[in-house]
Amino acid sequence: MDTASFVERFRHELRRIGLDEESSPYGVLASGSEEVVGEFLAHVSALPVGATWRDVYPDIPKHWDLADEETWTSPYRPLGSFDYPTVPCGPAVLIRLPLGSTDSDLS
Repeated sequence: MDTASFVERFRHELRRIGLDEESSPYGVLASGSEEVVGEFLAHVSALPVGATWRDVYPDIPKHWDLADEETWTSPYRPLGSFDYPTVPCGPAVLIRLPLGSTDSDLS
């Protein structure tokens, strides 16, 4: 299935269900396999009218509030054995100095 055909069918299913594409928590769907794309379209096609984004994308993290994009975070995961097992930094502290101040003004 070509990309244009998939997009057209997916948008049709979203309209049928009653979801606004602009409110999707995922901006892009990528796949390297026509089989996976076909399975996804079959899943969306089987959803009833009134289904939610969580029905469309069952892997949406539970802590995401779909009405608040600020909650759409991803937990840190190390890239491999060479990467830090946990985030290697503490909380950030911002110190504001008045305009024109220098480091010597801190002492």
